[in-house]
Amino acid sequence: MIKFNKETQQLEINDNYKGRLTSSRIMSTSILVLGAVRLYTANWQMPNEMDYVFCIVVATFLYITVKNFLINTSIDKIDKHNIKYVKMPKGLATKAVVRLNNRKVREVYGLKTVEAKNAFRKVLSDAKIKVVN
Repeated sequence: MIKFNKETQQLEINDNYKGRLTSSRIMSTSILVLGAVRLYTANWQMPNEMDYVFCIVVATFLYITVKNFLINTSIDKIDKHNIKYVKMPKGLATKAVVRLNNRKVREVYGLKTVEAKNAFRKVLSDAKIKVVN
């Protein structure tokens, strides 16, 4: 699933994060648009309680949409020199975070067992990539 190519100096991650991020982008954008349309059509002379709820929903999905489009990335091959650090999961968590130098984040899912976490940590130490707990 995760390996380091010594010839090209790249960390190769083989998972389906691209599909997961694409579907998250589509859903968050569509909910944001529907909420914005609902707020646009609301009667602001006599607002209901649901209008205020939709303000919170739109603000939440605006944050999620910005995060999905501007912060997260789904790149499969990451150059070693572009990696700032890797944050390993703690406790029962299964998601590692690869922080890149251009302020983007690549999330790695599927580290469910201790063996998988140790294998990922070994790949990172062999590549001499900084690991943060």
